[in-house]
Amino acid sequence: DLVWSQASGKLDFGSSYLATDAARVNFHGALGARLEVGFYSTRVRDLEPVIAMLRHEDEYRLPLHLQGGEARFNGVITGAMEQLDVKGQASLSNVVYEETLFERAAADLHLTRSQLDLSGLELRSEKAEATGSVRVGLTDWSMEWDDALAAKLRVTQMDVQRLLRMAKVTAPIAGTIDATV
Repeated sequence: DLVWSQASGKLDFGSSYLATDAARVNFHGALGARLEVGFYSTRVRDLEPVIAMLRHEDEYRLPLHLQGGEARFNGVITGAMEQLDVKGQASLSNVVYEETLFERAAADLHLTRSQLDLSGLELRSEKAEATGSVRVGLTDWSMEWDDALAAKLRVTQMDVQRLLRMAKVTAPIAGTIDATV
């Protein structure tokens, strides 16, 4: 079902879905008001055109990919396109970021044009685990070097060399880290 109200300018969807061979998004509600969304994909690159559109760019490349894994999101999108507010639960399995495989990444998220909040964050890569919360300031959906960053993390069994590689730092240091940051 699809209902257009010219008076309110709302496009209201009944239970609907879009699918490709690697992704499916289920949704219902009103675009520009409240849209409930469920997303599943085994190829996150399918999201790149949507992200480019939100960022008003011709193209966008995600800094990660799935290696036999999946991405899931269940949540609610409210507000007009210029002021979207996204809340929900996201999870990724077997995701590669900066040449590092994470077997699991999951969090409750709250995303706006100017901020990303991750709570209940869980990251797992080999023996290393991190849990906690992160708040990142954004500029027009993107993180810039001068944007605010706050984190409260508990890290266990983190290999120092892997951490340095992710940070693109070369140093003759070895060992593991267990810490609360």
